[in-house]
Amino acid sequence: MMDTAVSPLFDPDIEAILCTLLMTVSLLAGLVIIFVAFLIIRIEYIVPWPWAVVWIPAWIIDGIIFVCIFYIMSKRMKKRKKQKKDGYIHHNRQFNDCLIVIYYILALLFQIFIVVRLDEQVTWSAFQIFIPYFIYEGVQLLLNIPLAAIKCISQILLLSANSSHPEHNNTFSTTVITCLSVLWHQFWIQALRFCLFLLIVLRIQQSIQCSWGIVFIPLYLFALKWALQLGYQYYYYSRRLPQQPEIAQQGKTSVLIGLGVYAISTLLSFILCCASCCLPCFLRVSPATDADLLEAQPFIVVNANKRITAFGESSSSSSEVRSGSSVPTLLMEATTGCIDSLIANSCLARKAS
Repeated sequence: MMDTAVSPLFDPDIEAILCTLLMTVSLLAGLVIIFVAFLIIRIEYIVPWPWAVVWIPAWIIDGIIFVCIFYIMSKRMKKRKKQKKDGYIHHNRQFNDCLIVIYYILALLFQIFIVVRLDEQVTWSAFQIFIPYFIYEGVQLLLNIPLAAIKCISQILLLSANSSHPEHNNTFSTTVITCLSVLWHQFWIQALRFCLFLLIVLRIQQSIQCSWGIVFIPLYLFALKWALQLGYQYYYYSRRLPQQPEIAQQGKTSVLIGLGVYAISTLLSFILCCASCCLPCFLRVSPATDADLLEAQPFIVVNANKRITAFGESSSSSSEVRSGSSVPTLLMEATTGCIDSLIANSCLARKAS
């Protein structure tokens, strides 16, 4: 961005950071496109590469992510050392850094398991391949359970504190509904995600024989939930905040932007589905190739006697008439013809003598 028309608008430090960020995003986007292209030509058997070679762009992406994590961790460690000298330590940040490293290792193991299984170096089942993902979900569950318990206890204490006021009539049902709402907001994404991947594993293992449209029902529910939430937020900002028009206008603008992004992502997903599934079916209805069709229809050699004459008739009209006869009829005609020829030859021999 240096020596360009917009370079005076940016501070040199911000300009360097922004340039590095844009270069990294562009590199990652290019590697993703190359990876998808490698997957397509390998799935279509255009190239006989092993899957480890096909995964090279993904390995490069993993390497870039590792370098970014290492750089961020090193900066944070230096900052922690400085804070430790001042007697101020953030244990929560250290725990989050450890979680990031664990998630990265699990994602890398998941990719390695997929590659070695596709290359048939191992004969693992789908459940064994998805072990890193199930470990990730287990870690997320162990982290979310204490958070959900803390939120439920805090909500119960808040309700009990408000119950002393006469205008607040808090009953047992109100407490239960509040706790269920807290649990829903804490676990709904993880529950749908786990159901989706579990159905994918069962479908790959042929444990269930349903269509893939049924397998992706949790994903449809996820999209439906976000659509309903965006609609409710727009209704809230339109009807519930008339006394604060500026906040209502900002909220409606953000909701409309979210609806636009949601519509575009849904449209792109539909186009991807059509391009990946429907279009190949339209272009190639029959799985047989042209060579297979030629082999299925062998060449028929026509008898040399059945030729078209100059008058437009066959040179052997009698053979055409007899072509529709049965086998016994043809045998009788052939026998009669042989007897007639023998009688004719004997008559010619008597005359010659």
